[in-house]
Amino acid sequence: MLGRTAKLELVFSEREGKTFISQQFTSSPFKIWRPFEIGDGRVLVQIINVSPGVMAGDSYEMTIVIEKNAKVVVVNQSATKLHLMPNHGATQNIKIQVASHAELEYYPGLTIPFPQACFEQHVSVSLAAHAKFAMLERYTVGRVERGEIHQYQRVASQVHIMREGKAIYADGLELNKGVGLLDEHSYVANGVWCWGEYPKLASSTSRNMILVVGQTTNGVGYLRGLAQDGLELKTCLDETIRTWRKEQGMNEVVFSRFMS
Repeated sequence: MLGRTAKLELVFSEREGKTFISQQFTSSPFKIWRPFEIGDGRVLVQIINVSPGVMAGDSYEMTIVIEKNAKVVVVNQSATKLHLMPNHGATQNIKIQVASHAELEYYPGLTIPFPQACFEQHVSVSLAAHAKFAMLERYTVGRVERGEIHQYQRVASQVHIMREGKAIYADGLELNKGVGLLDEHSYVANGVWCWGEYPKLASSTSRNMILVVGQTTNGVGYLRGLAQDGLELKTCLDETIRTWRKEQGMNEVVFSRFMS
């Protein structure tokens, strides 16, 4: 049988100022640990893939629902590895709903395409009035330390965000073999903040890294980044998020304890 269909469904609710998982369903290889309370009514949940990674023909479906007043941080416990896919690609569809006065930070971490990987992701976000959503993802152009640069077939990620049924943001990342727009950079970062305030860059002076932030006319913040050094990029982004969260009055989270 070619590939597998895997599902993850999570519903978060709030009671007496605390957030908890009110409904959950996972099928292999998805798994989650018990949520970690990180203060200010917020919980952090790790999504774990217990398999070696995404294989040819895999179809992943994720649904995350944040009910009114719930506050959640979702991370991937480890990098997403896209394995050899010579004949059949893999897909991941993520559906997110955030209710009024609820908040979701989604940090999937790094995606690593192996040679001949072919992967397409769709992220669909529906926000109610006064809902808050943030997302930051990173990609590499291969297993850089092995010299596997641009040996994948295709890596694509599309993000669509609606608020009260109206489109407020759309973005697409498309990496193909031999792409020239990266200008020899091996790492890419994309971020979006429907939060009112978007992060200020912790640092953007490195000659090996290009980072920009901005805001659309309807108030959605975004981040774009290119880097030659993955650790340098991660360190800068971690500090950027740490500073932004502090400015929002959130408790500090040491993300290195929860994700690689």
